[in-house]
Amino acid sequence: MALFGKSENISSLIKKIQSDAQMSPENLSEILEQLGASPEFLPSKNLWMVSHSKGAVRQFAHKRIAALQDPKIADSLLRELPGKSENIRKEMASLIHRLDGKRVSVHLSKMVHSKKIEIREAALDLIHQSPNWEDYLGFLKVTFRDPDSKIAQRTTRILSSNIDNETCFLMLRARISDDDPKIRRIIIEAFAKRPRPEIVEPFFERIALEDHECRGLMVTALSRLAKKSQNAIEERLLPMLADEEPEIREIAVKLLKEMPDRQRVLKIFLNHLTGVASWVRERSLESMQKISSDLTEALPPLLLDEDQGIRVGAMIMATGSNDEGLIPPLLKIFNSQEDWWIRSMAADLLKTFPHPEITQELIKKIDDPDLSYSAISALGQQGSPRGLDALKTKLTDSNPGIRRAVLKAMSDHPSEEAQEIIVQTARADSDIEVKDFAIELLRAKNEGNEALLAELERKSRKELEDRAMEFAKGGLSLQMENETLN
Repeated sequence: MALFGKSENISSLIKKIQSDAQMSPENLSEILEQLGASPEFLPSKNLWMVSHSKGAVRQFAHKRIAALQDPKIADSLLRELPGKSENIRKEMASLIHRLDGKRVSVHLSKMVHSKKIEIREAALDLIHQSPNWEDYLGFLKVTFRDPDSKIAQRTTRILSSNIDNETCFLMLRARISDDDPKIRRIIIEAFAKRPRPEIVEPFFERIALEDHECRGLMVTALSRLAKKSQNAIEERLLPMLADEEPEIREIAVKLLKEMPDRQRVLKIFLNHLTGVASWVRERSLESMQKISSDLTEALPPLLLDEDQGIRVGAMIMATGSNDEGLIPPLLKIFNSQEDWWIRSMAADLLKTFPHPEITQELIKKIDDPDLSYSAISALGQQGSPRGLDALKTKLTDSNPGIRRAVLKAMSDHPSEEAQEIIVQTARADSDIEVKDFAIELLRAKNEGNEALLAELERKSRKELEDRAMEFAKGGLSLQMENETLN
């Protein structure tokens, strides 16, 4: 390029950069090269270049101004910093640190307290562009409380970029319940990325109050912590199992599944149920039933726990499970000296397993005064031929209640023979109430044999009418079961 007069040349080149926004990159590069080669080009007199719209111009100016190492230029740039676009401010703030990093704190002490938002905003750029922005936490404490939400939010993002710094972490944790949902979201996202035990308490305080997305972030973080810090989490989950909001109950269940020591979880859960209101117990058990299959391996030892409440709770949790690891402790309970109702619970669980040895154990108790009803019911639902044979022997029992229990067991039995036995009993039993009960069972089965049901019901009504007539004639008398009272 031809040389011009020195003053005219530099001046015209600068004016061309200032005015020609459509200049090609090639022409711009050539002009900048000439400016850089001219000893009369003074970067300190052309600070406007650091905020030029073209990146090449800004890069040129930054390089030459940084080389001057003049703190006075930093003061000038600070005056120009407010009001610029975010990207320009970041570049200028970085340059200011290179020129006068030691005096930035002096400027910040005034800027963070300025009444002008753009100056406080520029202060954040100065802080964030420092290679060691954590050195300015005292100023960030001021902007963290800024009345302008955007400044407070941006401060939150800066602090969230290093939650390993204890001061940053504590500042953020103190604001996790902030009124500003954006601030809460930034903090939750930061804590969720790098979960540590200290977030357990604030997360549980917020988890029921946040939106679905934030809940998801917290659950993911707590799940990771559950595998390492089980003690910090488990007891906080138990009340959530009975929460009125289904999503909160689902969260508790999901987190409980992540616990490595599931036997401990179950034991604490079952202890938790002691003394709580019935509706809390029912809702909690309902929630835990959803993961009962995941907890099965933890149940057998608890079935034999020294605490009766734990044993009973474990049996409730085992309901519906077909894990054969439950068989030994259940048989031990069934054949123990436990209270009858606990042994009956064991019988109800044993019916799930159609093994001959279990059928035999149930049959052994069919005449036991404490367990006969439970054994009869279990044999019917177990559905084995051997069990059916044992049930048939009890149809001649003198106790009508036992015979009704056998009929109910027959109705649960899958064989056609069992249904036929109910029909025969409806025709021939000596007790009209037993007959009527058999008819009710047949109708409940909805077999579609309306003619048979009508016939049995007519016979039942006829027998009842005949007895009433005989009683009216004096042919029947009331007899007390205790002969001394007759």
